[in-house]
Amino acid sequence: MVTRAELALHDGSRDPVGFPLWLAIDGVVLDVSGPEGQRFYAPGQDYAVFAGTDSTRALALGTLDDEDVARGDDVSDFDDWQRKELKGRILFYLEKYPAVGKLAPRGGQLASLLLAGDEAKEAASGFRL
Repeated sequence: MVTRAELALHDGSRDPVGFPLWLAIDGVVLDVSGPEGQRFYAPGQDYAVFAGTDSTRALALGTLDDEDVARGDDVSDFDDWQRKELKGRILFYLEKYPAVGKLAPRGGQLASLLLAGDEAKEAASGFRL
């Protein structure tokens, strides 16, 4: 699981060897640090605002609008057409960039793991409360 704080470290402002460019869409963290991703998401590029963030909403809408970017993964108001667009964008990104992990739900990471499915519970089995 990748926390939002960890994702934010991968925004292109740090050493790319230790902190490659990452972005998230629909809870999947993707490595966009390859040559293709550098053209779009590296600092100074048109879509650099998405690096280090969960950009689900803005990527689904195909927008750089500040409000949509700030709303991150909030797609609660999407209609059926927008949800279909989101599905297409997710598939596009998953085919184009390697996944490096899943984005931890908001809130405490341990609490999120404890509330998650069996796979996450197994990963957290070393914790003792």
